[in-house]
Amino acid sequence: VPLKETGVVTGFTVIHYAEGYQPVKAPYVLALVKPDGADVPMAQVLADVDPAKVTIGMKVKARFAEKRIGSMLDFCFTPA
Repeated sequence: VPLKETGVVTGFTVIHYAEGYQPVKAPYVLALVKPDGADVPMAQVLADVDPAKVTIGMKVKARFAEKRIGSMLDFCFTPA
């Protein structure tokens, strides 16, 4: 299903602990992002943001990896 590359944060948590399987180094924000035009949000990393400045309703945009491997780690969201 094609989705727009922009959306809004509908919920989030800040991950403060480190585990080897995590996609990025802690601390990081795991956000529920509802892509514009979608009915439901999706969970994804919110990068390039101070966790203290993340808010519900924050506008975000997708950023895609240069080399994609066919996983959820192929993209993240960043502030718009």
